[in-house]
Amino acid sequence: MDQSNGFAPLFQAQLELHEPYLVFVPSLDSNAPDCFASMVEGLINDIIKMASLIPRIALHHETANYEVLCDW
Repeated sequence: MDQSNGFAPLFQAQLELHEPYLVFVPSLDSNAPDCFASMVEGLINDIIKMASLIPRIALHHETANYEVLCDW
């Protein structure tokens, strides 16, 4: 990461010392309940669900919004 640009990281996982172990926060283990993967998946699902709020511009489609394209 280039720290000279002044931008904050989009995602961050820190390696912390929890004696006697080194632990990533958030966890990088995909089986952990609050892991990094579930956090990213939650963000993606929130973005996809926003599609139901956007009215369709194309008039040649029968649906009023993009909700049918989302499979949740």
